[in-house]
Amino acid sequence: MQGPFYLFRSIVTLVTERRGAGHFRICDKDDRRGLVVRKVGWSDDLQTELLKQAGDRSFNSFFRSFFFEYADSPGEAYERALLDYHEFRGTLGEQEPPRPPTDDPSHRDGRDKNHLSGAGV
Repeated sequence: MQGPFYLFRSIVTLVTERRGAGHFRICDKDDRRGLVVRKVGWSDDLQTELLKQAGDRSFNSFFRSFFFEYADSPGEAYERALLDYHEFRGTLGEQEPPRPPTDDPSHRDGRDKNHLSGAGV
């Protein structure tokens, strides 16, 4: 994974040099523990999703950071986001597990293509 980077639109544009599928972690700074993962997700267009997240001010902290990694397919991005969800669910609040891609036959379950469950996207 690449990061951490401050979650500002200009930085997202600078460090995500290409469009494609990938997963991400969004973090807040905690005085006791350093960076704490608050949201995980995936998208088939990682740059666009991170730009959306940069505009989301629902977090308490203005200075948020993000990590990201490109994947070979939306299915791979989903699998990595799901692993992140299970690893960091103690700090994610009420976020539900990420939804699988609808166009990937190995993850068909009839759900829509909202990439971040619980984020209203």
